Amino acid sequence: MSSSNRDHKIETLFSAEHISERVDALAQEIVADEPGDILVVIILKGSFVFAADLVRALERNGASAQVDFVTSVELRHGNREFWTGEAYA
Repeated sequence: MSSSNRDHKIETLFSAEHISERVDALAQEIVADEPGDILVVIILKGSFVFAADLVRALERNGASAQVDFVTSVELRHGNREFWTGEAYA
């Protein structure tokens, strides 16, 4: 790693505490609108960590959450991207 990469500082936009509070507030809103069993569908790969935090918050707020995963297919041709519109569970 070059010295310029090691010296680069990343600015924190939102603290872990702030994110946790917002995820908990979101879970409270979801439980208020949809009490009972909730299915959380996670689009792999980027949303897994957020979804895990959300599922834990839903459970803390009285929901019974189940999880399923899907992935989508993206095709590239040169500089152009195409989404097939299909998702795979």
